[in-house]
Amino acid sequence: MRTGYHYTTASHWKQIKRKGLVPYKLYKKEIQEALNVHYVNGIWIWQKKLFGLSHIGTILFQMAGKGELSAVCLKVKYDPFDILKEEKRKLNLSVTHSGTLGNIKYHDGEPAVIVLKPIPIKHIEIIGDYHLGEAFK
Repeated sequence: MRTGYHYTTASHWKQIKRKGLVPYKLYKKEIQEALNVHYVNGIWIWQKKLFGLSHIGTILFQMAGKGELSAVCLKVKYDPFDILKEEKRKLNLSVTHSGTLGNIKYHDGEPAVIVLKPIPIKHIEIIGDYHLGEAFK
């Protein structure tokens, strides 16, 4: 098993606690370019823990993109055999992502993998719970 990290909204975390992480449609530019497809069904997993501006930007992206004021960071364990593979060479597809909010680049080249199978709740641990409203009290 490998360890990775997944960010999502607090409301989605409530669903994850019941069903685990299940694959969803990913329309990321990095996937489209690497595989020449419009989307894949998978789970975006950061290969390493994010820190500083990269961490904060990812939390804000979750909140802004889904219209919520709360987000969470999850530590997950996944089977490396479940990672999306690059077809011709059968190698694990590692994608790097550059994130922006408006003109602010909050990370550049952060490595991630796409896990194609569900991740059960027993392999998921919440390690961060962030509430934007609480920050301004």
